[in-house]
Amino acid sequence: MITLEGWKKLSTSEKGHVEIKIILNDINIVSSQVSERIEIVKDKEGKETGRKNFYKMIVVYRWKGRVIMSDYKKKTLENISVGPINNQKWDSEEFNTSEDATEYYTNNLDLIKGELIRKEVTSALRMANENINFNYGYPESKESETLWILATKKHPESATQKKYSDFFKSTISDVTVEELSPQTKEKLNEIIAYFDGIPNRFATEDKGDKKLRYASYFNKAKIYLYLDNPESAIEEADKLISNGYDDVDGKRIKKEAEELIELFNANNISSRHFVIDTSSATPPLDN
Repeated sequence: MITLEGWKKLSTSEKGHVEIKIILNDINIVSSQVSERIEIVKDKEGKETGRKNFYKMIVVYRWKGRVIMSDYKKKTLENISVGPINNQKWDSEEFNTSEDATEYYTNNLDLIKGELIRKEVTSALRMANENINFNYGYPESKESETLWILATKKHPESATQKKYSDFFKSTISDVTVEELSPQTKEKLNEIIAYFDGIPNRFATEDKGDKKLRYASYFNKAKIYLYLDNPESAIEEADKLISNGYDDVDGKRIKKEAEELIELFNANNISSRHFVIDTSSATPPLDN
């Protein structure tokens, strides 16, 4: 269940650049007891005519595991505790007698523990895998994006904005994980050039003009992020913040751009689009 995207998984006899160890503990039963439920039977007038008793086992348990990732020099990169923080509860089906509930639990304890540990391990390793891939993997990411344009058709700029919005949708669909082609970059820069002219054309303090300028800064910032140009995205985000219409988007985009800069610096790259080829990967040197 641990798959580090963009990396090549090796057999235990081969030497890799990183090693991931998974330590899974057994289920620890904290308590087990029979619970009784009483069902009152009534006639049509609502008068009690009898009672039915039902019994089930309630088991309180805990489970923990650990995922340790280290490099070939034995330096620990990740040491992740997995499993629920609090005690968990499991209920059996209901039985007619307390003895039947107890007998079912006793006779099927190994099976019950097996089901519980499979459930916990599946959940825990899925979360650990996401954590490791976020920090060390090269996963493919699919995003949905919409530019901010005028909603009213009455405005004279509405048709042009829709045209460039549609142009953006068709252009961005050509982007792949392996390539952001020069042709695509040229088209995206053409869209940026259009929105770049909006602030000077709609420069008053009118709320509508201010909103148009805001949309212009927002759209340019988002496109710059897709162009792997976080520095320019930050410039547009600062304009969003100072525009005064609403600074939430500006702060969010600026943070995203700063994180992208950190990502580029940490990996010594300048683009999120590249071909991953591990077919000729060589074992690491001991030194």
